[in-house]
Amino acid sequence: MSDRRFDLSRWPGRDQTVTLADDRRISLRHFGDDRGQPLVMLHGTPGSRIMFAAMDAPARARGVHIIALDRWAYGGTDAPAAPSLQLFALDIAAVMDALQITRFSVAGVSGGGPYSAAIGVHLADRVAAVGLISPVGLVRAASDNGEVDAFHRFCFHHLPKAPRAIEMMFSGYAKAVRTSSRLACGLTTARAPKADKAIMADCATSERLLAAFSEGLRVSARGPAIDLKLFQELAALDLTRARMPAHVWIGSEDRNVPPAAARRLAHQLPNATLTELPGAGHLWVAQNYDVVLDWVITAGGDSHRADSGGGSKALPTQAR
Repeated sequence: MSDRRFDLSRWPGRDQTVTLADDRRISLRHFGDDRGQPLVMLHGTPGSRIMFAAMDAPARARGVHIIALDRWAYGGTDAPAAPSLQLFALDIAAVMDALQITRFSVAGVSGGGPYSAAIGVHLADRVAAVGLISPVGLVRAASDNGEVDAFHRFCFHHLPKAPRAIEMMFSGYAKAVRTSSRLACGLTTARAPKADKAIMADCATSERLLAAFSEGLRVSARGPAIDLKLFQELAALDLTRARMPAHVWIGSEDRNVPPAAARRLAHQLPNATLTELPGAGHLWVAQNYDVVLDWVITAGGDSHRADSGGGSKALPTQAR
């Protein structure tokens, strides 16, 4: 018998696969208004396109078209032989070309943050606005300045050197997610503040997040290993090229990523606003997607409307 928690038909949205020139597949799910203002959403580590199912109704009400992608080696998306943040941005350009979308905004949650920043840098002429939500930031710089604890130094500096260990850890986590919701929630919030524990105690939110984690790790646990390696490339990006409006949200009690590193990222982006959320943890956005949508509409709306080629088209089930 199938587990209803992980039946993707339970969640709103419409799946699509885009096949790139080298035959790699990018899996995505459309939420909201297909003809609305385009917003690419990138999930965290781990995660998948299902993470953004809660955005469907508010995005539809606001006239926003959510394109939620499975990042490399998550869900139904294939990874390249030699991953890099620049290549990821080029993949996004190819996906948006296939969808006939010229101009768009992008927002990344947690581990999706460095990828979103890279898109802003490498596709600056196409990106209207960049949102970074509880992002992995400039960890090395913050660490060198004594602003990062021992746990995060281990996770972001030493663990990336052991990809097999990362895959084993996340394979074990995936098994826990599929075995017991209580166990999975306990592991997810093991270091979490009260705010995150309260969010995971909400059944609808925890079911959606666990379904997103399960789908993301369904094929393999290679995605987190790729992430932890590529996070280190963030420091090499010329962030001054990302001159579009940007916004960084970080909870004061976030224990998954170092808040100091997120602050440093915000300060490096030329036109970024930093919002620090008192008492909030890492999962704040899971119940506050409307805040992000409202900012994107304001920050990216004028440039979206000014570009006659920037709107979304009627979309086929599959593109190549």
